[in-house]
Amino acid sequence: MARFESPLINNKMTTCKTCGADIAKTAKTCPSCGARRSVPLMVSHPVGGSILLVVLILFSVILFAALSSETGRNSPANSTADANNTQPVSATEVSTPTTEDPPILADPDALGDWEISVNSFEVTEAVSAGMFTEFKADDGNLYAVVTLTVKNVGNEAHTFLPILAIGDDITAKITYQDYEYSAATLIGYDDDLHYKQVNPLSSATGIIAFQIVKDVAQSGELNLVLTCGSKTLTYELK
Repeated sequence: MARFESPLINNKMTTCKTCGADIAKTAKTCPSCGARRSVPLMVSHPVGGSILLVVLILFSVILFAALSSETGRNSPANSTADANNTQPVSATEVSTPTTEDPPILADPDALGDWEISVNSFEVTEAVSAGMFTEFKADDGNLYAVVTLTVKNVGNEAHTFLPILAIGDDITAKITYQDYEYSAATLIGYDDDLHYKQVNPLSSATGIIAFQIVKDVAQSGELNLVLTCGSKTLTYELK
């Protein structure tokens, strides 16, 4: 009579390699001969975990694509809105710098080999010579600062306001009633016109600074006096 074996039983049984007896697959030793056997590890396949990972990846890809599409649709609209909100600059709001400030106190005057224009005048506590340098007036004094443009009309280089004036060299002073104030030398300040060498037919713009008592500096009665030999130019400083 044929022997009927349940597939379920056969699936759980195996044969001992030593004696050939039927033993359970999970048995560590054969119950017939006592031979030890190695039990294969049951490796589980995380099918559910793999599916979840795939779903997460697909969701991330779809989300990134949706965000990129939304950004692309919004960019032109934002650009158009910004362009509509931009106010055009009218021509009257833009000032074009000139190469030379026009004189506001006097037209160019001849003095020896020089043409001199007084551009501006101010009274201040200190003269700024850059971001880290400042010439500050002594206590009780102020700086009277005159800005000039000087042009050498001679046929050779000349020095404007030399430290030691000789002959036809230019000198400068400020007068108030019967009082005279000499110019202060701002050592190291490029815009100071002292000892400024100028080539023929060339110009230089800079300042001459005078330390004056505060009450006198603010009196409104100052005069700038430039002298070259026996010739003198006088400007009222307002």
